[in-house]
Amino acid sequence: MLNAKQRFSQVPIRTIVFRSATIFLILALSFIATIANEVRNFARNDHNIGYQNFEFNVVATARFSDAIFDSVINQPRILALMQQAHSEDSSEVVEARQSLYEALQPLYETLRDADIQQLHFHTRTNHSFLRFHRPSLYGDDLTGIRSTVEYVNATQTPFHGFEEGRVFNGFRHVYPLIYQNEHVGSVEISNSLASFKRVYELSQEDTVDFVLFRGVVESKVFEEELSNYHNYALSPHLLLQNELIELDLESPIIDYQEKQRLLQRFADRRGVVRAIENHTDYFGVAWFNNRVYSIKLNVLRGGVNREPVGFAVSLSNYNYIKESLPGHILQLSLFLLISIAFAWVLYRQRRLMKGAEHLARYDGLTGLMNRRYFSEVAIDTLTQNENPPKSRFYFRRKPPWVKRDYSLIMFDIDHFKKINDQFGHDVGDKALEFMARLIKEQNQRGDTYCRWGGEEFMALVRGKVDKAQEKAEFLRALIEERTEREEGIPGFTCSFGVVETDKNIPWDKQLTDVDHLLYKAKENGRNRVEG
Repeated sequence: MLNAKQRFSQVPIRTIVFRSATIFLILALSFIATIANEVRNFARNDHNIGYQNFEFNVVATARFSDAIFDSVINQPRILALMQQAHSEDSSEVVEARQSLYEALQPLYETLRDADIQQLHFHTRTNHSFLRFHRPSLYGDDLTGIRSTVEYVNATQTPFHGFEEGRVFNGFRHVYPLIYQNEHVGSVEISNSLASFKRVYELSQEDTVDFVLFRGVVESKVFEEELSNYHNYALSPHLLLQNELIELDLESPIIDYQEKQRLLQRFADRRGVVRAIENHTDYFGVAWFNNRVYSIKLNVLRGGVNREPVGFAVSLSNYNYIKESLPGHILQLSLFLLISIAFAWVLYRQRRLMKGAEHLARYDGLTGLMNRRYFSEVAIDTLTQNENPPKSRFYFRRKPPWVKRDYSLIMFDIDHFKKINDQFGHDVGDKALEFMARLIKEQNQRGDTYCRWGGEEFMALVRGKVDKAQEKAEFLRALIEERTEREEGIPGFTCSFGVVETDKNIPWDKQLTDVDHLLYKAKENGRNRVEG
C-alpha cells in the first residue's frame, strides 16, 4: 500500500497547477463579486474618516488659537491700544492702529508660517480696526456681514467656527477684548482653508475642495476681492477660492484636467443637483478611465446660526485590492497619522509660545529687555536682596549671603529727534543698535540693562550711587568717543541720571526720581551725569 509521500509524488505537476489555478480563480471571482457591494461602503467610510480627521484638525487649531490669544494678545499693552482705538481724537486712533501693527507684526509673520491666515482686530461697534493681511483696509462696518463679530461683541463670548469674510473665508476664532472691566472690541485669528486642504490630502491621499455658494460670496466679499474666486466645475452655483486651485496645480493628487472632467460627469447626476439645491450631503461612485472614483459632499455650515454656506467636496480614486487591507492595519496607520499631525501641532505651538514669550520680554530692535520685563527682574532682584535665601537642606554648603547695594541709571541719546530728522529713521535705528552693542560689551556681572522706550535706556547696577556715577561717567565718555569713530551713524552724546535704590521708597517713586535727574542733566547742558 502506498504511503502519503508516494501518492503525492505520483500526482502530475500539471494537475497541481490546474487545481491551484482553479482555487485561485474561485477566490478571485468571489472577491470580484463582493467588490460591487463593498466598494460603496468602503469608499463612504473612507470619506467619513477623512471628514472626522478634518473636524479633529479644526478643534486642534481652536486650541492652538486659544494659546496664542492667552499668551500674546490678551495682554495689558495690547488691550490698552484697543481702548485707545475708541478715542474721539482721530490722531490717537491712528497712533493706536500703528502701535498695534508694530507690536504684533512679527508675531503675524510667524503665525503665517503655521498657516494662520488672518489676525483681525475689531472695535466694539463691529467696525474693522486692523487687518494684518490687509492693513490698508479698515473702518468698514461688519454689522450684517460678519455675524460672529457681532455675536462676540454682543455677548463677550468666544466663537470658533467657519465664516465667510470680506476678503478671505476660513475657520474663525473670535475673542472678546476686555480691559480694566471695559469691553474694548474683539480679535479674530483664522486658519485658511488651504491649510486644512493640505492636512486633509496629506493624511487621506484624497483631494478635497472647500467650495462656497455663489450667493454667499457675492453678498459678503469686497467687490475688488471677487477675483479671488473661480467657477467650480460641479455646479454654476458654487465658487472655489483661487488659492485652492493653485494647490491642485502644484501637487495634484488627481490630474487637474482629469478632475475637471470627473466633476463635470458627477454634475449631471440628479442626486448632486438636488443636494446642492437643498443644501444636503451626498455620496456617489463612478467608473471613469478604468478606475473607481467616489465623491462626497459634506455641508459646510458657517456663522453663529450655522447656516449652510457651501460644501467640503472630497474625491477619491481606488485600487480597491490595495486599499482593502485588514482593518487593524488601517486603524494603526490612521492613529500614526493623527499622532504625527498632533505632535506637529504641539511642536509648532511650543515654538510659537517661545517666540511669543521672547517678543513679550525683549525689544525687537536692540535685543535688550523691554520696560515691563526689566521692571519685573529689577523688583525681583531688589526683593531677593532684602531676604536671604533659605536652603532646603541644613547640610548644604552655600557661599555666604551678602546684601548688596544697587543703583538705577537712566540715560538717553541727546538730540535724538534731530538725528532722525536730519539723517532718517534708519540711521536712528542704527544709533539705537550701536548703543545696545556698546552696553552689552561693557555690561558687568550683576548689572541689568533695558531699552526703556524710544531713545531712553535704564540700568540696575550693583553699587552705591558714587560707584554707579563712575559707571555712568565711564559709559558717557565711551559713547562720546566711540560714536565719533563709528561708521554709519553721526557722533552723539548721552545724558545720565543716577539714584541709589531704597527699600523704603516705592518703586515708581524711584523711577520718577531717576527720571528727574536725567532731565536735570538735560537742563544743565546735556552730555553729563547727575546724581
